[in-house]
Amino acid sequence: MLQSWAYAAIILSLLHVAILEKTWIIYAVIVGIGFIIRIPSVKEKIMSRRKNKTQAA
Repeated sequence: MLQSWAYAAIILSLLHVAILEKTWIIYAVIVGIGFIIRIPSVKEKIMSRRKNKTQAA
């Protein structure tokens, strides 16, 4: 429940910045990357790369 409120807050804050400033695309990209990283398949790939990197060292 709280997670869904957090997503709503992020979307509303992006909308707020888009209305006020012309640099809203930077914030949208940062938040978009954050959402993409949360996708389970992407997260697993990132974690496996980190494990491989630490094992190789």
